[in-house]
Amino acid sequence: MAGSRTAPLIALLLAVGCETSERPPPPSPQPDAAIPSQFVGARRPSRTYYLANTSGRCIVYWVDGQQHSVSRKLPCPRELERGERARLAERVCMRESNDHSREGPMRCPQPLVNAAHDDRQDAGEERLPAARAAQRPTGQ
Repeated sequence: MAGSRTAPLIALLLAVGCETSERPPPPSPQPDAAIPSQFVGARRPSRTYYLANTSGRCIVYWVDGQQHSVSRKLPCPRELERGERARLAERVCMRESNDHSREGPMRCPQPLVNAAHDDRQDAGEERLPAARAAQRPTGQ
């Protein structure tokens, strides 16, 4: 008895729910739309900084699209093996290696951090003071 009452009710609900009127598509984002001023400074930096171990010596350089900087030779940190490179990603360094078991986050080599910091200061970007500078005692 209950089954004979629910069948017409289900058919009625399906008929009401299956209207043929189409909804308009959602508006597509405008690629030329102006970016609000509060988000302009929040863009990800376009330059990527690297420290690469080549033949026992390391080089520091940056890549920005098709452009790249002049490389500077430096002594290599012990944890970076030949053929590997460290990529500065925000506040973390990622090891890039042919050996996939060695890939992943690593301690940022100081020459890489310094190169990125100096380059950004030269560009006039405002940054927070380094943590070690904030810990120094003043007036001594």
